[in-house]
Amino acid sequence: MPRLCNLMRRCFACRCCCCKDSDSSHSSGDSESALSEDEDDFWEHYEQREFDSSCHLFVTLQTYIEYRLKSRLVGHVHCFLVSAWHRCDRFAFPPGVLCPTMICCSVPKGPEEISGFPPRSSSEQKHCWDTADGVGIKVRGPQYLQDRKKSNSKSPMLTLDAVELIRGRDLESYSTGPKCRFKSNGFSFIMNFRLPDVQLVIIWSLAEGVDWLDTPQGLHFRRFVYEMSAEERSKRLKLIARVLEGSFMLKQAVGSKPAIIGNQCRIQYFQQQDCLEASMDMADSSIGRRLRGILDDGSSVLELYILLEGLHQHELPERILGGLTLCRVDVSSMAR
Repeated sequence: MPRLCNLMRRCFACRCCCCKDSDSSHSSGDSESALSEDEDDFWEHYEQREFDSSCHLFVTLQTYIEYRLKSRLVGHVHCFLVSAWHRCDRFAFPPGVLCPTMICCSVPKGPEEISGFPPRSSSEQKHCWDTADGVGIKVRGPQYLQDRKKSNSKSPMLTLDAVELIRGRDLESYSTGPKCRFKSNGFSFIMNFRLPDVQLVIIWSLAEGVDWLDTPQGLHFRRFVYEMSAEERSKRLKLIARVLEGSFMLKQAVGSKPAIIGNQCRIQYFQQQDCLEASMDMADSSIGRRLRGILDDGSSVLELYILLEGLHQHELPERILGGLTLCRVDVSSMAR
């Protein structure tokens, strides 16, 4: 065991900016002789924890795969393997006490680093979000109930203010939860996509001086917010996805056809005086699985649009409520 501990000590030696120079000034023989008994005890404890973690992971995966094979539900095996590995491998690297100066090396420099999902500032930036103008998106036209013709939508009605990408899926309500960091001076509409192991929260707001409040689209949105029941809302809320950059197979799989979200998953609504949140449990829906796969791709650019379906003549033509562009998102790169 001491020989293995010494090997691990050399492999996991700190290489931060504070320690690299000091390490090079000492020979390997001197560093080995300077090790204290406390350090030996620590590394022996580390080795035992690694062994216990591996055993627990093996048993957990074996039990889960047997269950999935019996129930013929193997679609979630990949997501479970990733989450189970990270839960069991918390002790995969030595803690920061080995190098106290690493604390100052890893202090976040600003709010973008804290959130881990910043707005786009350049065309080639990865793992970020941006607005979407909706150019070329087809919606139901003014005479759709008679001629079934669609027309190009006008620009989105709401302004995109913030996007959050949160590990886990425990926040049924983002707007009333402890992780809500966004404060708006006006009305906000929030979409909370609760995917298998991550939550995508999109926040739009009503800008001052908009010209659509008294239009059919504005009156429809007002009824949606203040008058409709949860069941009526779920029959109207539509999602359109469009792949701007990605493989041919991905574009074919996503398409651009509108989908009524309430037909595929359960939606909960949380309403406050100046906010309405739609929280969608998409863990077992086809939309949720496709969206979750794109969030791990790291090379695709995807647009998402939200709108309300017009079922009566006075609700037409339709218009996009809000849009969002997800730029080369890679959830696996986010800190846990």
